[in-house]
Amino acid sequence: MIIAESVGIGILLTFGVALISYCIVIFLSRFIIIYSQRRFMASVIIGYLITWLLQAYFLNLQQDLRIVGYIVLGLIANNMIKQEVIKTLLVTITRLFLLLIIS
Repeated sequence: MIIAESVGIGILLTFGVALISYCIVIFLSRFIIIYSQRRFMASVIIGYLITWLLQAYFLNLQQDLRIVGYIVLGLIANNMIKQEVIKTLLVTITRLFLLLIIS
């Protein structure tokens, strides 16, 4: 049960960091011209930095809480920018549940 709770919290943290990365990239795009590959790299780098900050300063007490990867956050944030946030979250959550059901 503890493992399932930590996995659930890790997934929520992953979506939370991706959403924060999305908001930062949208905010930066008001001042800087960010399109295509630059937008993708900005979302990956910002997601990486947020993950690093969280793991270095806030999540060091509990080793069970982990954010899924570094690149995944940028991919989710970039898809949130390309599509809408709700569509991206629904598709990602649906894929996650299908993966859990199949395996």
